[in-house]
Amino acid sequence: MKRKRMLILLVVTLIISNQVTAQLKVLSNGNVGIRNSNPTFDIDANISTLRLQNWTNIMLEWNGLCGSPVLYPTTDWYLQLGKNKQRVGTFYAYTIHSTQDWKDSDDSIKTNVNSISNALSIIQNLQGKEYYFTESFIENIPSCEIDIRDEFTRKHFGFMAREVITVLPEIVKHDTATDRYFVNYTEVIPILTAGINEQQLIISNLNGLVLTQQYTITQLQNQITY
Repeated sequence: MKRKRMLILLVVTLIISNQVTAQLKVLSNGNVGIRNSNPTFDIDANISTLRLQNWTNIMLEWNGLCGSPVLYPTTDWYLQLGKNKQRVGTFYAYTIHSTQDWKDSDDSIKTNVNSISNALSIIQNLQGKEYYFTESFIENIPSCEIDIRDEFTRKHFGFMAREVITVLPEIVKHDTATDRYFVNYTEVIPILTAGINEQQLIISNLNGLVLTQQYTITQLQNQITY
C-alpha cells in the first residue's frame, strides 16, 4: 500500500512538472519563455493579459485602440510614469489628452534672463496658416478607429515650421531621422504677451497724443471765438 501511494505521488509530480515545463521554459542561454517553448528574448511571454496586483491593480492588455497594447490602472487616476526626481526622458505620441499640463519655469533653472524686445516685429513676421494633413500621413493612422481619423482629417491651424525657423529658430527642432521639423508652440506665448504690452504702450502714447491735440484744438477754438 505504501509503495502504491509513493507511485501515485510520483506520477502526480511528473504530471505537474510537465505542465509547468510546458508553461514556463528556461533555455541554457538564460532566455525564459512563458507559454513559449522557444524564447528568443530574455523574457519572451505569449500572454493576453498581465496584472500587477496591489491595492489598485495595474493592467496590461491587448484591447486598446485597434487591438493595441494598453497599460492602465483598474482605479481611475492611480498610475504614474516617473517621479519628480526620476523623470521619463522623452515621450513620443500622436495624441495627448490631459486635464492639466505644467512646464518647468522656476527661476533657479534659468540664466541670462532678459525682457523680450521687438516682440511686435517678431509677431508680424509669423504667418498663421490653416491646413490639412496629407493623405500619405493619414494613411499611417489605423482605419479601425474612425474618431481618430476624423481628428486628423479636419482643418487645423498653426505655423509652418520651415517658415518659423527663419523668424524664431530657437523654437524649431529638426529630426534628422525623419527629416521633419517641430515647433514649440508654448514658447510663442511669452512673445505674444510681450507684443501685447508693446502694442498697449503704443496705444497709450497715441491716446496721450490725441488728448494733447484735442486740448490744443479746444484752446485754438476758444481763442478764435473770443
